[in-house]
Amino acid sequence: MNKPILKLDKISKRYKKIEILKDVSFAMHAGDIVGLIGLNGAGKSTCMKIILNLLYPSSGEFYVNDKIITCKQRDYLKDIGMMIENPALYEYLTGYQNLEILSSMYPIEVTKEKLLNMLEKVGLKDAVNKQVKNYSLGMKQRLALAQALIHEPKILLLDEPLNGLDPQAIHEFRQIIQQLAKKGVTILLSSHTLSEVEKLATHIVILHQGQVKFNDTMNQFMLLGKRSIHLRTADEKATSRLLSRLQLSFKQNGDSFIIYGDEQVEQRITESLYQQNIRISAIHSQVDELEEIFLKMVQGGK
Repeated sequence: MNKPILKLDKISKRYKKIEILKDVSFAMHAGDIVGLIGLNGAGKSTCMKIILNLLYPSSGEFYVNDKIITCKQRDYLKDIGMMIENPALYEYLTGYQNLEILSSMYPIEVTKEKLLNMLEKVGLKDAVNKQVKNYSLGMKQRLALAQALIHEPKILLLDEPLNGLDPQAIHEFRQIIQQLAKKGVTILLSSHTLSEVEKLATHIVILHQGQVKFNDTMNQFMLLGKRSIHLRTADEKATSRLLSRLQLSFKQNGDSFIIYGDEQVEQRITESLYQQNIRISAIHSQVDELEEIFLKMVQGGK
């Protein structure tokens, strides 16, 4: 297996006697989109600050491109782009001028053509010469993304990047992130918009009270969700007796039933109803979404 681009190994952070992070470990490979999720105060921002060397860990180590990063190192930051939740922008300058000023701080040559292409890439083609004070919140988020990408980083950190975006803008943002991942950019995404994390992330890291509660692929995480079968029939009493005989746990509300089980359980139910000549009015199944699984996990259950 390829070596990770970014790796945290037993990272802990303490402020006096308060432990903000405790033995946090996870790794990211090229093209991964890792959703870093947790309640407020879980330690997500602290993790990102440590990766950026804005905070030093109390113990543990982290690696970029298989090289250990010390508290005095800065050279590795050329490979990292960062988009913060409330980006600081020059309000009385244009979007183009903002991007031009930031690009001048990097030790690389950035042409006017590249700046314009980047603004077009994030959907600001028609706002290049507009003052940022006249930008909507969503447009400012797009400009912040352009700033994070202008030096072509290998690692992209995104802290609440979807704030202020309308549904169309969120869809476009998702496409940009997925295209970057296909090109091998490694992305760490922190967001409270869990429905979008579910659509975007290939992997999930859950932080709770400073500790990693889950660290695996999105597919493995979604397997933790309960599958429920929603059933309506023409004879509720006969259905209730049948489900009891099948020794299935269920909830009933009038002629509606909710049963927890997999595809085999659903097949048993439909076959048994057919054999007993009980007409099915409606049946469908659904699986817990990311948000439901996450809340059950951090509240102490799965």
